Amino acid sequence: MTTVEDTTRNGRTVPSFTLSASGVPHAVAAATAAFKAAMLAADRLILSGRAADDEVQARVSAACDALSEHLRTHLRAGEPDADEIGAFVHGETYPYLSLSTLIDRSYTKPRGYAGDFLTLQMVYDDEPQGVRRLGPYIDRWFLGIPASCAVKNRRGLLRDMIVDAARARPGGPIAIASLACGPAREIFDVFAEPDHPALTATCLDIDDQALRYARGLAESLEVTEQMSFVQANVVKLALGRDRLAVADQDLVYSIGLIDYLVDGLVVRLLDWIHGVLRPGGTAVVGNFDVGNPDRAFMDHLLDWRLMHRSPDDLARLFAQSAFGDALVDIRCEATGINLFASARRAA
Repeated sequence: MTTVEDTTRNGRTVPSFTLSASGVPHAVAAATAAFKAAMLAADRLILSGRAADDEVQARVSAACDALSEHLRTHLRAGEPDADEIGAFVHGETYPYLSLSTLIDRSYTKPRGYAGDFLTLQMVYDDEPQGVRRLGPYIDRWFLGIPASCAVKNRRGLLRDMIVDAARARPGGPIAIASLACGPAREIFDVFAEPDHPALTATCLDIDDQALRYARGLAESLEVTEQMSFVQANVVKLALGRDRLAVADQDLVYSIGLIDYLVDGLVVRLLDWIHGVLRPGGTAVVGNFDVGNPDRAFMDHLLDWRLMHRSPDDLARLFAQSAFGDALVDIRCEATGINLFASARRAA
């Protein structure tokens, strides 16, 4: 074992820590210690009452950015010791990071999986929450990282895709289905418009609480007659272990589903989607890009591990499915982190 001794920085003692047998890179160890010292200093600054919120936020965000940057540099997916080093950083920093309501929910996964409906809704709401003094500042930082911004942006992109699908088939209504729908906010964004296109929507999710939440939104907008809420395991549907009477859909999409599925399952899911689309209907699947700058933070500090894919990866999966040689269109939201691949079933 190797120990980094206590050091003094800006008049404060940075605590010592023990390195793993394989060795934590010195830069990561130093960044971890610097993060803890910065959090302690920010907390004391709040207690002093001498700083405005903007100054505290700037300090907290700078410390979190620096930590995330070191993770991005030193903990690349698939490299030896990445998980061991990540576990060290998590153990040292999580007592601070968990003060953020959103970070703590993302890591603890109270619904049993990452990215549940309420976690997504919290990102959409973009209202920082947290416990004790530092929590809301850390939450604000997390809501502003590229991955969170991508989640917020994709809501608008999917809303536009739904409207485009409706315009492509005048006279409607069109039939759409959202797989692993979560809060389904993109659908309600369409319904909330005064002159929204005519559509019927089927929302599928394995989580009964997600469906209950989405149904509540439908009731508030008085659109329950245009919507169906179905509790279903989409993976079982794709594998043929369950059946569901849904067909002749104009648009079937998933926002954050295939990021959790291996390639073979994605191909089976695309086959299933192909089967429930009407001729000329469109499939859309979203996936985090391989260039996601927050991947190391998500992997090691949130245990939120996704299957990251490139545009070529998504095109290849469509080619291996029943869509065959259909033209695959790749779009992304403003950050470029969330990709959306779409293809049409042959007319």
